[in-house]
Amino acid sequence: MYVELHPAGLLRLSDARNMRAFHASVPQGQLALFRERLGDNGFVEGEGHVWLSPSLIQALAGPAADKDWLSGFDQMLAYARGKGWLDASGRIRAHIETAPETPVKIPVESFKSLMRHWPAGVAVAATGQGADRIGLTVSSVTCVCASPPILSVCINRASSAHGALTAASHVSFSFLGVGQDDVAQCFAGAARYLGSERFSVGQWRDGLLGQPILERAAGACECEIVQHIDIGTHTMLIAEVASIEPGISLPIVNFDGRLRPIVN
Repeated sequence: MYVELHPAGLLRLSDARNMRAFHASVPQGQLALFRERLGDNGFVEGEGHVWLSPSLIQALAGPAADKDWLSGFDQMLAYARGKGWLDASGRIRAHIETAPETPVKIPVESFKSLMRHWPAGVAVAATGQGADRIGLTVSSVTCVCASPPILSVCINRASSAHGALTAASHVSFSFLGVGQDDVAQCFAGAARYLGSERFSVGQWRDGLLGQPILERAAGACECEIVQHIDIGTHTMLIAEVASIEPGISLPIVNFDGRLRPIVN
């Protein structure tokens, strides 16, 4: 098995059932990012080895970590202990191999063209109060699960709202309805408003948790941010829904670069 840093910037475990070999795979020039992703779960020794927490390996194994996997992993740790490949904290030593560069197989424009032809709901992700309010038009709000009620949204790190949204403890999502195209354009940056100035477009009020809620939207909710995941050029926010505002209008969707109403 090997722990690898995927080109998207995530750690994952590959060949998880192979207990006869253990190493780390890092793309050339990405050792600093590998260190960052490890956090407290391991540390890099020079440029050739890394010490990894067994709990990290088990977490990365995910569903593969069944009874048989755990038994085999315990045997692997016992073997490593006998070889002196475990440190005093129980971290296991792995050789770092440089992963070959993986060429991008799909042109970016081809991917964008594909996704432009997949209709997506439009929302404003917002946080803060008063002069500290900030928001951003997004079309990446996705339901993760219903029990507990979890949503996800991806925020481009180049966005001016990225810092505030990722530093916040709570976020609201106002799902835009028919007649609210101007709100979508404003929070997308077309109106050149900055920060809280954007909330002059549309009718906004504070929700139950104090987060900005758009009146007459297709629906809205306030959420507690429970996890951040850095992936590619974006940060994914995982948020648990804490309050819900029912919708009173039909939604608009983003399709082929244009905002379009849903026909009832």
